[in-house]
Amino acid sequence: MLTKLFSFISFLILALTLKAESKDHSNSNQFFIQTSELNSTFLPSFMTPLKTESNVIENVKYAEIRITAQSKGERTLHFNGTAFYEIKIWVVENDTISSVLHYGSNIKKYPEKRNEGIKIPLSFEASETKRIYYTIYDLGVIFNDSFSLEDNDKLERIIRSEIAIKTICRSILGLFLFIGLCLGYFLRKKVLLYYVIFSFTGLLYTESQFGIILHHSPSYFHIKLVQFLTLQLYFYFYIFFYYSLLFNSKGVNRKFIKSIKVYFSLMPIVFLAYALIPEYLTNISNTYLIFGHISFLLTYLFIGFLLIRGIYLKLPIAKATLFIFLVNLFVVFLPAIFSQFNLFPNYKISHFIFYCLFAFDSIYYIVIMLYKYYKLRQERKTLLMKYNSLQRDYSLALMEGQETEKNRIGRELHDHIGGNLAMIDKMDNIIQNDSNAILSDTIVSLEDMIKSLSPNAKKRNHFTEELGQLFIKYSKSYFNLHVTLNISTLNSPFVQSQLLRISQELLINAVKHSHAENVYFDYQFNPFTNSLNLYYKDDGIGFIPELEKDGVGLKNMRYRVEKVNGIMKVESNENGVQIDFINIQLNNTTEKTTT
Repeated sequence: MLTKLFSFISFLILALTLKAESKDHSNSNQFFIQTSELNSTFLPSFMTPLKTESNVIENVKYAEIRITAQSKGERTLHFNGTAFYEIKIWVVENDTISSVLHYGSNIKKYPEKRNEGIKIPLSFEASETKRIYYTIYDLGVIFNDSFSLEDNDKLERIIRSEIAIKTICRSILGLFLFIGLCLGYFLRKKVLLYYVIFSFTGLLYTESQFGIILHHSPSYFHIKLVQFLTLQLYFYFYIFFYYSLLFNSKGVNRKFIKSIKVYFSLMPIVFLAYALIPEYLTNISNTYLIFGHISFLLTYLFIGFLLIRGIYLKLPIAKATLFIFLVNLFVVFLPAIFSQFNLFPNYKISHFIFYCLFAFDSIYYIVIMLYKYYKLRQERKTLLMKYNSLQRDYSLALMEGQETEKNRIGRELHDHIGGNLAMIDKMDNIIQNDSNAILSDTIVSLEDMIKSLSPNAKKRNHFTEELGQLFIKYSKSYFNLHVTLNISTLNSPFVQSQLLRISQELLINAVKHSHAENVYFDYQFNPFTNSLNLYYKDDGIGFIPELEKDGVGLKNMRYRVEKVNGIMKVESNENGVQIDFINIQLNNTTEKTTT
């Protein structure tokens, strides 16, 4: 919605510009106007050819304006430009020169109100033709020789309207420059400083072209110098404003910025030379022109590069900034430049259009900066919320990790210590030496368990050796152990640990609950799937799985086999128990962080 609104205002400015242009040569049917450019070899006797120099831009122009009235009336021939090095105008009536006007910085003379242009009152009889000749000598600098023929009252109304519009635009500019200063002070953003200086130098340039500076400067004042200085400063801060606006003074290769700074560091030298060295010297004039045009091209090329890069990086305000950049480029600056190379009709661009454009720019850029600041605040708020969420998740993970570790310690205590104590409790006729040995083994198991809590305790003995020691320990029970071990290698300490604890839990349950005479362990390695199957069977009294599903032993075994991506199947009846542990993956190297 906001973009559409600003688009509408921009096209309104463009429409006003075109309307202003259309009145250059439009007039009522009562007057017929012809213009022609004269050759220096075929001039009227009163026009003396000027000595021309090889300037970059054509610096001398001879022209004739013929105005034929269809009926009696009074009109004013209005030349829009006044900031000339030298302009001379002859008004010829009935083959007689009726008046001669001579203005310019070369002769230190200007119209009384320079910002209102050059006004030549003309009085016509019916069918009368007046000829106006003029010569412009401007040292190769771009000049505006557009004109219009207006009714006296209408011209005054136009001028008053432009003065009112200029006043309104100056007020808007002043207000938003003040807002920019205040925001820059409170927010401490460099981009706002560039915004203020960039907008202020643009206003100074416009005032030196059409406004207060042009009007109030004395005749001896070097107005071209002021225009040149303010325009170069405007280009300089234009670049750094866009650079800060899009990239916060970061994100672009520093070599580009250094090259810009090196180029514009030449400005003080050029300024000093412009103030001290006579401008009518051809080489000096051409140097100023080349420097000015390079500044213009460099500024717009570099800003174009920034905008393209910003769009490529999908910066949130890149497209909005491109929009206002193109408005400035196509509404005012390109027509003004191209008209000097006869690439664009040299119609009048009304003075107040520049003021309207700068006022619109000042509002638009403030809105863009506030929007960017708002988006940054929102992103910062979102990042803060994500950070707080991650902090909460981290705290929960710590607590869950602590709970997991508690569960692991509980399982280790149950498997290591509980198993040995249960075995002592169930072996009624155990001799004293065996009891001491089992107690000693329990203490060693407890020490091993404590050591295993250390992060560095990862290595284990050979699996078959540990498994053999486990079976020897339980071989003095009331049942006969039958073990089939078909395992070539088992390199994962984690898988070794889980298999040993599962085997130990099976032995504990056989001692405590089964009353079996025979217990069978069958370890079968599958080389095709790199997995292991453990089949357990006894001929005891069995149990009811549904009633025992919440038992610690079964839960621990199921937990451990799932940790190695295996499956546990339980079958039980009055003839005994069969528990199969299928597809235990031997490539597990680390423990999963599940609870």
